[in-house]
Amino acid sequence: MPVSLKHVLILINVRRAAFLFVTRTPGKLIRGKAMNQSLTLAIGMLVGTALGAAAVNGLHAQGKTPGAYAILDISEILDPAAVPQIVAKAVPATKAAGGQYLAASEKITALSGDPPKRVAIVAFDSVDQAKAWYNSPAQQEVNAMDDKAVKHRWYIVDSAM
Repeated sequence: MPVSLKHVLILINVRRAAFLFVTRTPGKLIRGKAMNQSLTLAIGMLVGTALGAAAVNGLHAQGKTPGAYAILDISEILDPAAVPQIVAKAVPATKAAGGQYLAASEKITALSGDPPKRVAIVAFDSVDQAKAWYNSPAQQEVNAMDDKAVKHRWYIVDSAM
């Protein structure tokens, strides 16, 4: 009796590392013979490679690594009331220049030495983009406010290794 493709199922038995062909005829199932183990291993490797390639492609699609990081190190807050006003101006100035805040927190764990009071990390595509942001009129306004409200340091870290 000829078997059409719609009546053939391929079962994968992972526990036994074997592929079995099962044909379905009206009213009963007929088991086929187990495939050669070498062929089973080859098919398994092909499936694994395809899944791995898809996963790596998905990771690359998530975005590229930033080229530079601007780091803000605040050692002392002189005017706590001014900080919310500074943040309200800093975030739009940073986004307009293509920067993205990765972290901004007072929750810092020192591994050696004294930790700063607050740290912010901003990602940029390049060192030049970070410098352009820092020197932009919008950020210069924020920097002037910072100078009055906090003792701080800004620096840029090139992420190219």
